[in-house]
Amino acid sequence: MRELISAFSADNDFGSIVAGIRSGMREQLVSGLAGSSRQVMIAALLEQTSKPILVVTHNMFAAQKIAEDLIECISPERVLLYPAQEMLSAEAAVASTDIVAQRVDALTRLAAGFSGIVITPYAGLRRLLPTSSVFMDSQVSIQEGEELVLEDFLRRLTELGYERVERVEKKGELCVRGGIIDVYPLTAILPCRIELFDVIVDSIRSFDPETQRSTIRLNQLAIPPAKEIIGEAWRFQSAANHAVSLVDAQLEKMADRQAKIKLKETMGDEIRRLEQGVSFAGVSKYISLLYPERQTLLDYVAKDSVLIIDEPARLLETAKQLERDEAEWMTGQLQEGKSVPALTLSKPYDSLLHRKMFQTVYLSLFLRQVPQTQPQNIVNFMCRTMKNFHGQMNLLKTETDRWKKNGVRVILLAEGNERKERARRVLADYHIDEPEIIDGSLQLGFELPSIKLVVITEG
Repeated sequence: MRELISAFSADNDFGSIVAGIRSGMREQLVSGLAGSSRQVMIAALLEQTSKPILVVTHNMFAAQKIAEDLIECISPERVLLYPAQEMLSAEAAVASTDIVAQRVDALTRLAAGFSGIVITPYAGLRRLLPTSSVFMDSQVSIQEGEELVLEDFLRRLTELGYERVERVEKKGELCVRGGIIDVYPLTAILPCRIELFDVIVDSIRSFDPETQRSTIRLNQLAIPPAKEIIGEAWRFQSAANHAVSLVDAQLEKMADRQAKIKLKETMGDEIRRLEQGVSFAGVSKYISLLYPERQTLLDYVAKDSVLIIDEPARLLETAKQLERDEAEWMTGQLQEGKSVPALTLSKPYDSLLHRKMFQTVYLSLFLRQVPQTQPQNIVNFMCRTMKNFHGQMNLLKTETDRWKKNGVRVILLAEGNERKERARRVLADYHIDEPEIIDGSLQLGFELPSIKLVVITEG
């Protein structure tokens, strides 16, 4: 896909955006980009500026689509998706293992200095998170031939959220049988078996969780946290103490005897678990007490990152709706005796995106003013989404002939050699001049008349 990114980079309007970033412009407004041209532009920005990029969009579906295109444009290792659900009740409960694994992987890599492109829905940006230093120091690494103190190793994995079981079958599980340790790292494809010879790591192998047979021998192993909410014992004790004070203060304000009993029972049990340093369903409710630093994803990305806001008007609507939903949910929690007013799960829109912490590019399909912004550069691309030919090859031939006559560069994306060859055969059958066929895939093609570029997707 490098040819496509290079072609897009030749556009003068794109050049002005790059120049704006290099010169230190704080805000730019870009409109008109249709189809997958936005993702191509973002990939080109990474290539041209070498600055890390954080893309924020209005919901998870849009974030996934952006991530999928960017993974096609650049190497997958340079793209991170930080997922989040819009429903706060789902976020406060136990998230799926896959979602937790994606988040832990993203936060761990960001804490280690990741410098590619991060994509998140606004719901992910507003969440309160543990401090970045926690994830920076949390990964446990071992390698063959080194000494391993078993008790310390097991205690550390337990602190990171791994659960002791009789047989490892699921991610986040841990099993010990004599000098053999089975652990299923949260972000690994397969669990791993560590064999000790006295106190020395004799071998590390991945194994099949169903057959329990070893597969591949490894020289080293990095084990990330198995939970999002992790931390030292003192943090959990401090949170428990603070929670006790908040509950006592709330009880003094309450008159209903049954409501008081319910609050004591519900939060009393959770406070005891905090005191024990035990993770539990709903522990994220106490994130503001565990981590009073109140960091968000903005605190994880590099300080020289470029912030890209996808469809700012729509994102603002989403932000307002999420804040209303959170207020309603918290009210329900208070009425049910499951929370106290001082517990918060997120930061409001104003404190996140109005602080202007980063150079920002606003992407909008239509040219419109973005509230509370002062863009120093406004760029309006003339770009069209590629029409869907629905198998009408005669129509494609007509368009291809027109493009050829006008000197337009036509790029057809087809994934893999087999699909490329099939595309060539189909084009030949209909006597269509073969365009430039590139190995790759995007969700929607586009036409950029300013540089006479047409991108057609295989679908």
